[in-house]
Amino acid sequence: MPHDSTSHLTQGALQKYNSRRAALGAIIRIAARTPSLTAASMIICALFLISLAAPLISDAASHPPEKIDLDHIFRQPSLGPAVWWLGSDEYGRSELIRLIYGGRVSLFFAALVAAINLTVGVSLGMIAGYYRGRVDDMVTWVL
Repeated sequence: MPHDSTSHLTQGALQKYNSRRAALGAIIRIAARTPSLTAASMIICALFLISLAAPLISDAASHPPEKIDLDHIFRQPSLGPAVWWLGSDEYGRSELIRLIYGGRVSLFFAALVAAINLTVGVSLGMIAGYYRGRVDDMVTWVL
């Protein structure tokens, strides 16, 4: 059988895939042994998905966040229709729907800050690694 010059590349890619898969498996095993980590992760994922699905939830409740409903001004929180679980404000807008939409803003700014941190951190790390010596010490000292 002829030797394929790309077989070592395929083997390398397979080894990287297996090592990543093993790392993911280790993380899942640790999470499974830690109930508080599992519960917190599930809550964060649920909040993330609810925030992303805000327009769908708003449409399903037929109550957009900007809808003014003067018949329901300062409505008390109730266990009735889900749209009023947190009550309403001075314009009759559902506090629950507005809170869910606020989560979208928080997610946007969290992603923006993470992107800025990644850009600055990688740039400074590359500069420090390239120049070494005093530049590396300066970057380390500043950070």
